[in-house]
Amino acid sequence: MEMEIDLSMVHHIQQQPLNNINREQLAWNGLLILAWLWLFTPLFPYVQMIFSRQDFRTNQFVLIAIGVMLLRRWQRTKQPLRWDATWQWRPWPLTLLIGGAALFWLCERWLDINVLSATLAVISAYGLLGLWLPPARWRAGLPLAMLLAGTLPINTHLQTFVGYPLRLATAAAVRDGLALFGIGSVGVDTILVLENGMTHVDVPCSGVNSLWTGGMFLLAISWLEHKRLDWRWLLIGSILLIALILSNFIRVAILVLTGTVLNLPILADMLHVPLGLLGFIGSCLFALWLLRQAKSERDLIPVATDTAPPPMGRSSRALIIITTILLAGTYQSTVRATTLVAPPAWPFPDKLVTEAYPLAEESWAWLEQDGAKAAERLTFTYGSLSGTMLFVIADNWHAHHNPERCFEGSGWRTLQSQTHLVATDFPVRQVTLGNGNDERSAVYWFQSSTQITDDYATRIWADVDWQRDEWVLVTVAFDGDVDWAAAEGQAFLHDLRNVMTKVTRNDF
Repeated sequence: MEMEIDLSMVHHIQQQPLNNINREQLAWNGLLILAWLWLFTPLFPYVQMIFSRQDFRTNQFVLIAIGVMLLRRWQRTKQPLRWDATWQWRPWPLTLLIGGAALFWLCERWLDINVLSATLAVISAYGLLGLWLPPARWRAGLPLAMLLAGTLPINTHLQTFVGYPLRLATAAAVRDGLALFGIGSVGVDTILVLENGMTHVDVPCSGVNSLWTGGMFLLAISWLEHKRLDWRWLLIGSILLIALILSNFIRVAILVLTGTVLNLPILADMLHVPLGLLGFIGSCLFALWLLRQAKSERDLIPVATDTAPPPMGRSSRALIIITTILLAGTYQSTVRATTLVAPPAWPFPDKLVTEAYPLAEESWAWLEQDGAKAAERLTFTYGSLSGTMLFVIADNWHAHHNPERCFEGSGWRTLQSQTHLVATDFPVRQVTLGNGNDERSAVYWFQSSTQITDDYATRIWADVDWQRDEWVLVTVAFDGDVDWAAAEGQAFLHDLRNVMTKVTRNDF
C-alpha cells in the first residue's frame, strides 16, 4: 500500500499565475507569519541546539526521516503552496493558534521549560496551518503534528517529570504486592535503589522511556495507515499506556524477587533487558492489532465531499495579528531574572580548611544566564580527605544541574552511581569516577531549609510551586577513592550538611 503523507493536504491548492496573486491576502498572510515567528523567536537557540548536539541524535534522525518522507510526497504531488490563500473561519485551528501562543507566553514567563515551550509552538503552528486547509485534510494531519511534537527531546523530561512519581508508584505497588504474599521486608527505598542501579542500561523499553517510544510508535502507525484520532484511538492509546506501565511493574517485581529476595543480583541484571523488551514489544503488537481493526480516515471522510469553511473577514484577521503582536511585544521570562551576588561566609568547622578556587568565565556566564543567586568553588582538606567543593545557591532548578554530566565534561567517566543514606533524612549520591587507571570518589546532593535529596527530579518538582524555596547544590569531588564505611567520611558529610543547614535557614 502506498504511503500517503500529510502534504496531500495541499492537493486542493492550485498554482496561480503570478499576475493573479491576491496581493492584499498575501500581505495579511505575511504579517501573521512574521508576528508568529517574532513571538517564538526565543525558541530559536533551543531548536538550533537540538539539531547540533550529539545528545539528541535519536531526535535528529526521526526529524530527518519525517522530512524525507514529506519531501518525497511533495515531489510526487508537484503542487506548490498558494501563499495568498484566504483564511478560513474555523474554531479549532484558531483555538490552537491563539491558545498555544498564550500558553507559551505564560510558560516562558513563569516556568521556562524549553521542551514544553517548543511543544506549544508546534501546537500553535498546526493551528496556524489550519487557517488555510480544509477540515478533513487538517484532521488527517493531526498524527503528523503530534509526531513532530514527540520528536522534541521530551523523553528526557518525561523521565524527570513523569518518571519520578511513576517510579514511586511502581515501587509502592511492588512493595504492597509482595506483602500480599508474605514478603514484607522490602521497602520502597530499597526497590528504588535496586532499579536506579540498573538505569545504566539505555534502551527504549527501560522504565518511562517506553511510554515515549510506545507513543511515537502509535502515532507513526496511525499516520501511515490513515487512522482517525477519535475516541477509539484514545482508547487504544490508553490501553497501550496501561500495558506498558503494567509490563514495567511486572519487570520491577521480578527484578526485586531475584535481586533482593532471592539474593541473585547477577540473574536480575541478566533479566533486566529481556523482560523490558518482551513487555514493550508485546504491548506495541497488541496496540497495532487493535488499531488495524479501526476504520481509516479515508473510509470515514472522503476528500471529495470536503467543503471549505467561510472566509475570515478583515477585522477578525486584524484581531488575530494584533493579539500575536501583543504577546510577542510583552514577552518576558522572569524565572531566571537574577543577578549573581557574593556567596555567604560559609560557617565551616575548624577541621574543614578551604581555599578559593575561582570558576572559569564561561561557567560564571552560564550560572548567571540560568539564574543562580550565588556560587563558589573551593579546594579543601579535612583530615586525610582533600578535593574540590562547588556550591550553587538558587531558587530555580535551571541554575542547578546533574553533576555527573560535569564530571564527564571534565574527562571523568561514571563507573558507579548510587544513593547512600548517611542518615534516615540525609540521602546523598555517591559516584565512582574513572579516568584510565585512576579512580576517584565524588558525592552530591540538593538541600533546602526543609528537605535534602540526591534526586534531580525531586529538585525540579520542588519548583512546581508559586513560592519557591532556596536550594543549595553541594558537589564534592575527592582527590582519591574514599572509604565511605570509615568514620572520617561520614563525619565530613555530616559537618558539610550542618553548614548548608545554617546557610539555608540563615541562622549563623
